[in-house]
Amino acid sequence: MTDFRRLPTGEMFAPRRGKPPDVPLGYDRDSGDPFVFHPIVYTCEHREEQKENCKNCSGTVYFKYCNKNRVRVTKGQCKDCQDGIR
Repeated sequence: MTDFRRLPTGEMFAPRRGKPPDVPLGYDRDSGDPFVFHPIVYTCEHREEQKENCKNCSGTVYFKYCNKNRVRVTKGQCKDCQDGIR
């Protein structure tokens, strides 16, 4: 059994030992790294991209925002939301 590790963004990765594992249900394999998997996130009418000025630098931060729940969301959270699975 593969010991997947989950990132805050919703992606998962497997330890680089032996051959790459099978793709977990609900994920796609990364085209550049066979040990990294991205959640399949469907379109959602409530999700949009927003931006704000970075508090620690002069750059801009882009993030996903859910208009329904009025919160920032990650791909993993959108994957788990029933409105995002269509």
